[in-house]
Amino acid sequence: MTDNEIIKALECCARLNKKCNKCPLLNDGAVSEHCISVIRCEVLDLIKRQQAKIAELHEINEGLAMSLLCDVVNKDPDLKKEIVATAEYNAITEFAERLHKKADVYDDGDTWFYFVDPDEIDNLVEEMAGVE
Repeated sequence: MTDNEIIKALECCARLNKKCNKCPLLNDGAVSEHCISVIRCEVLDLIKRQQAKIAELHEINEGLAMSLLCDVVNKDPDLKKEIVATAEYNAITEFAERLHKKADVYDDGDTWFYFVDPDEIDNLVEEMAGVE
């Protein structure tokens, strides 16, 4: 069945007055368990096809948006510098925040000292760089 036929058949089934005579599934003029089963399967297939198409269109859209962004950034060196600077600042800020969470505190009574194990620093750098 075509998508339009599936929609038409579902519209016929959804109406309270059961206008089955206009249903594309109708063979012998009577509603049967067979046509109900068929429409359920057809509607499920239609939904799955549409979901797959939507996912495909989202991927295409994301690719086009990234391509457009790259074109715009590459044509404007100042914008490119600003984006890189912002990304670097954000990365450094995130690194500092995560490093603070790993610090151990020592209180000698007068002053607090913060210590970070050098291995923790190396591990954090590798984690943030995506190195495993």
